Amino acid sequence: MKDLQAAAERVRAEVEPRRRWAATLAGLALVVGLSALDAAWDDQIASTVVIGPFLTALVAFLIMAFVVYFFIVKPYEKAKDTYFPAEPEADTIDPNTELLREIRDELRVPRA
Repeated sequence: MKDLQAAAERVRAEVEPRRRWAATLAGLALVVGLSALDAAWDDQIASTVVIGPFLTALVAFLIMAFVVYFFIVKPYEKAKDTYFPAEPEADTIDPNTELLREIRDELRVPRA
């Protein structure tokens, strides 16, 4: 698990500015394309495309996504957290361990 987290951190750190610009330009192109499609809709496309089947498929997809997420993904995540708890970070120290270390260090100091 820690290997996956380290790999994810490396990928996040290595994202080049060119990739960010490419994503921004792709989003901008999508917006412009959809605007052009909207402008041409009334003239040419509206008479050839039927909206009903598309909306039916969209609603069916949203219902399936809801069912899969709330009845499969959420219970899986809860069971995973219950049966396989996350390991504590290596940087965090148990308070009892810290107290025992302090006691050990005090006992090592020579008394005058």
